[in-house]
Formats: sequence, C-alpha cells, structure tokens
Amino acid sequence: MKLEIKELKEIMSKISLAVEKSKINPKSSWIEIETVDGKLNFRVANFDYYLETSVNIPQEQTNETLHVTISADTFIPLISKLDCDVVYVSEKFNALYLESENGEYNFPVIKELGKTKSVDKIDFKATSQAITLNGEDLSSVALTNTNGLLNAIISKDIQQYIYIDELGAITFTENIYVNTFNHNCDGHFKALLTVTQAKLLEIFEGIEKVNLEVENEDTFSDVPTKTNKLHFYTDNIDLILVTQNIDKVEKFPCIKLRVLSDNPEQTHVVIDKKQLDKALARLMIFDKKFDITVMDYSKLIFKEDGLELVSVKNKNSEKLKYISSQNVVEHESMIRFADLVKQLKAITSKEVDISYGSRPAIVLNGNVKQLIPEIRVVSKV
Repeated sequence: MKLEIKELKEIMSKISLAVEKSKINPKSSWIEIETVDGKLNFRVANFDYYLETSVNIPQEQTNETLHVTISADTFIPLISKLDCDVVYVSEKFNALYLESENGEYNFPVIKELGKTKSVDKIDFKATSQAITLNGEDLSSVALTNTNGLLNAIISKDIQQYIYIDELGAITFTENIYVNTFNHNCDGHFKALLTVTQAKLLEIFEGIEKVNLEVENEDTFSDVPTKTNKLHFYTDNIDLILVTQNIDKVEKFPCIKLRVLSDNPEQTHVVIDKKQLDKALARLMIFDKKFDITVMDYSKLIFKEDGLELVSVKNKNSEKLKYISSQNVVEHESMIRFADLVKQLKAITSKEVDISYGSRPAIVLNGNVKQLIPEIRVVSKV
C-alpha cells in the first residue's frame, strides 16, 4: 500500500499526543492500524481516552487490506525522520514492513494466539444532540490552559482538573487561567479534563468545525456515579474522553472565577514586557526565599504616571512607565513577584496588558486571561 509521507507525518504528530508508556497499561503505547471502508485507520487508547484518526486510501488501492498492531516507540520516531515523498507498507512474516527511498524497515506485529491484538475502544452512547465547536478554541485549551497546571501548587482535588464548557476553559490553581472561546457554540456541555486529556485537544488545531456529543447517565453499582463522556469528531478524527462524573463538575467554581476575571472599571495599563522582566529579576535578588508570612509578598502600586514594584520585606523598589493606560486610578495589589514572573513566561507579545480594580486579582490580558489573586491582609482584632 502506497502512502504519502506528508499525510503520514501529520497523522503521527496527532497520534504521538496520545501515546504513553505505562507499566499499568502497556497497551497505551500501541498503535493499531487497519483498513476500513476505503480508509487506513490509526488507533491509540488508554483507560480514559480513545483516539482514532485516518487517511483516505487511493481508489486503486481500496481492495488492499491491512490490520496490524505495533509498538509506537520506533514507528513514530522513524516516520518523523523520513525525508522521502512516499512509503509502501505491507504485512508479512508477522511484521509491518515499510519501504522508502531511505531504506526498508520492519516492526513486529503484537499478536496473541496467532491473532492481531487490538487497542481497547471505549463504548460511547450519546445522550445529547451533537453540537459544533471551533477547533482553534479546543486546541487553545491544550496550548494554554495546561500551562496553569505545570508545577502548580494544588491544595484541593478539584484544582487538578481543567474545566471546560461551551464558553471556554478554566485552570484553577494558585493562579488562574480563564480562556474565553472566540466563537459561539450551538449547545451546552461541561466537563473536567485531566492535563493528558486536555493536551489531546491540540489535534483539532486548524480545524474549523468539530462535532461534540455527550454521554451522561447513571451507572448502577455499589457506589452509584454519573458517568460523563465526551465524543469529539470530524471526518477523519474520533476522540472519546472519559471525564470526571458530573457531580464533581458541579463543584467547580466556574461562575465565581469568570466574575473574578471581569474588569467592570475597564482599568488597563500596558507595560513593556522586557523592561518588566528585567525589573523583576533585579528585585527578586533580594527575595530569594519566601515563607508563609504575608510580609514576604510584594506590591504592585499602580499610579497615574507609572507602575511601582515594591519588595515589601526588603523595601527595594523600581518604577516603570506605561506605554499606554486607560481609566487609571491609584491602586495597590499585594502579590508574589514569583507568581508574576511565572505568568509572564506564558506571554509571547512584547507588551503586557494588566487590568485591575475592584476585583481581588490582577489580570494579564491576552488570548487567555491570566489571574493572579491578591493577598489580603487580615487585621488582628
């Protein structure tokens, strides 16, 4: 069977997001490849997700069949390094053979009792009408919201998940990422995703329309729960996620966090990111160690003519001029400089747009709103 290497590389870039090495589930590193109805399907699965993506087989080759399951650890790296235009794949001698201008390669087929083993597909029965989402919105969850859980401080179980619904996605740790989708969705859904599941949404980057069905029903057992599954699909991609039960989803403070990200006063200041980075680096020389006392936190003082950064404990400060501003009022925000430095790393633009006001947080405005809650000093009576 003849395959275009460009198409195959695109498929492997998606499949690689779902491949995991696990002692608990060795199947998570398998790729199942099978011809079905004029398509060559590639499947990967784990306990809480199933991904199937495909390429069309040329009309003159639709009578050819192939069904193999192989390990991903050599197949994906090889495909990424081939620099030819086409490859030829076939099964012989219990192996998948791949021939190209670069050379010939073989990958042992995983079998049991003479039969090709399969990855485990997750059963799905839709309990809602299909709705349409924008692929760029979905991929933005993978590319931005997951950053909020990397090296995060998590004190509550609910904080280890990414909340998603038709309005956007929210990451809720010591800092908060509020991602608002740019397109109107024609339906309603809500779920909690693990970081691994959220990263899989990157496969929809560049796709205009993605269909979504939801399975939400009672599971009868000794401990009744409400299952919650999401099925995202296009013409050549099927992704099923087994997410957290709906009772847990209801506990996520999505309304409160979205209100926190609002700025009714429309108070904004824009600062040169490079200058802000440098100022923080200098001030943090004196703040290398943090303890639990509030006095080890630092202040941002928004003034009419510029932003003053103050190291509270060591009484060091720097002042930066605004590039532009809107509705500026004097305001003090007590935060950790370390939190601000971490959030600035996610900003790729040369300027930083910061809003503040009556909400107890400063907000870094971009494609995703990054919230840094203010530290409130409680007066002793």
